[in-house]
Amino acid sequence: MRYCQKHACEVVSCPRQKAKYEDPRSADTGKCREHDRVSISERPPRDSPEAAGPTEPNSSPQDSGAREREMLLQTILASNREQAERELLRLAEARDRSRERARERSKERAREYERERSRDRARDARELQIWMSMRDRSKERAQDRLRERSRDRARDARELQIFMERAEDRLRGRARPWVEPGPYNPYFPQRDLQPLRPLQPRLPL
Repeated sequence: MRYCQKHACEVVSCPRQKAKYEDPRSADTGKCREHDRVSISERPPRDSPEAAGPTEPNSSPQDSGAREREMLLQTILASNREQAERELLRLAEARDRSRERARERSKERAREYERERSRDRARDARELQIWMSMRDRSKERAQDRLRERSRDRARDARELQIFMERAEDRLRGRARPWVEPGPYNPYFPQRDLQPLRPLQPRLPL
């Protein structure tokens, strides 16, 4: 409790100002409203009834009423302080729980994002493997086609050579009894090994 050193009264209920801190400046500085330059002390003045000690049986009813009001005010302040502390504690716990839930939601979103990324990476790897296998198969098919074309060209070249040689022999009037043995021709296995019959001269009509 604070006391006005000049008026010997409580600052919160000074009888000379007839009000409780109507002036905000006085409320901020903590001085008596009527005598602003008077210092405020935590200890009561020497001539105040509070400094004399506990109330005696022959004290006035006004002093006992003031003390009762002061005790009631202190009780109300203490209860309000406890209630405010409990409310602050409840708000702090609610804030902590909210932060914890937000942290858990953030972690869950991060895990879900990581799972989605892993699924995307696995899908991309599968698609890449399928594409590479298809490319390899297309390369193999292209190589098979190239080999087949080369075999066809070689076969056509051999057949053309045999045809030209036989045509040349026919033009010269002689036929070769046998075809020189060459590489095995899978398309004409018997024709290259059979003896050729000589051409018969055509009879005049």
